[in-house]
Amino acid sequence: MKADQRENLRYESGIRCEINSEEKIMFNFLEKYSEPNSKLLDIGCGTGDISREIEKKGYNVTGIDFSSTAIDIAKKSGLNCNVVDADEGLPFEKDSFDLVWAGDLIEHVFDPLFVFEEINRVLVPNGYLFITVPNDLHIANRLKILFGKSYQE
Repeated sequence: MKADQRENLRYESGIRCEINSEEKIMFNFLEKYSEPNSKLLDIGCGTGDISREIEKKGYNVTGIDFSSTAIDIAKKSGLNCNVVDADEGLPFEKDSFDLVWAGDLIEHVFDPLFVFEEINRVLVPNGYLFITVPNDLHIANRLKILFGKSYQE
């Protein structure tokens, strides 16, 4: 099964991107280092739950994800988003965004260096990248694995 098909099945089953303490910390950084009305690209936006929270803070958000099911759900909620596989490049002009949000994304792409180059290309000079990567060694994740459950579920 291809990765996008697997993700489509997950989203069809009701899985959503939760807003947890990690995202709340990132929201604080976002508000500290940027201004509302800034253009923000959310790479790997999923069903748009985090993107909508960012929009509520006054940002102009564009979301992309490789899951067509997730994008369908996000569009129904009014999010400006499209199906895009970041590994194939970002379909935006140079210097298109003031900010890029990539929450728990980079560990899923085939060529992280290429994706970082693409992010750099679409960011304005002195723009900001807000990125998170899961901590596989966190004690809660270790316990889940010990009991036979993927911490990504």
